Amino acid sequence: MLNEGKLSFCEERSLHEFCSQYNVDETVCKSYEEHLEFLDAKAKKRVRERNALLPNISWKNEKDVEALKNKQLKMYLKQHGLKISGSKADLTKHAARDVLEDEEFNP
Repeated sequence: MLNEGKLSFCEERSLHEFCSQYNVDETVCKSYEEHLEFLDAKAKKRVRERNALLPNISWKNEKDVEALKNKQLKMYLKQHGLKISGSKADLTKHAARDVLEDEEFNP
């Protein structure tokens, strides 16, 4: 019921009613709810981290570019309307070319 979102223990009364009905220790239920909240927060953090581009990337620095994941490269390319298929080397070339061309036009 907790996993389905049908029950929340935000209110002490609902926690007490649930535990009485199913003969479960209240401390165990509270611990389980805290665990579910922790897992949810952890999952949201992973999604934010996966979908974030590195802010200080230097496209001229090979180590910075190689540190990027393919998903990050594809996200950058997609945001700039560039081709998003190919190997990591292809993706890196497309992104670097776009950045360098942009620097030429907007020094």
